[in-house]
Amino acid sequence: MSDMKSASPAPSAAPGGPTQITLKLRDLDSEGDDLEVRMRTSTKFIRLARTFATRQNRELSELRFMFKGRRILPTSEVPVADLGMVDGDTIEVSPKVMIGG
Repeated sequence: MSDMKSASPAPSAAPGGPTQITLKLRDLDSEGDDLEVRMRTSTKFIRLARTFATRQNRELSELRFMFKGRRILPTSEVPVADLGMVDGDTIEVSPKVMIGG
């Protein structure tokens, strides 16, 4: 029975993993403008995208977000944990390329 007590998680750990993570957003359009954001794993991606756009004084519609080679729509309502993001991950942000004139 003592084995069951030793298997309990640390007080700060949630049963499914950490409840908060820090993500880095790297602005590929400018040099050295990385933004680190600490958030809950249940935070929807749209909130993270809006935070970046606001802090960079840019429109959300003119940005493209990439994570591990996949494009993520800035209007995504999916929680960051469901996108596979973990503590310390980097999201690359670039301006949307407009074709035509």
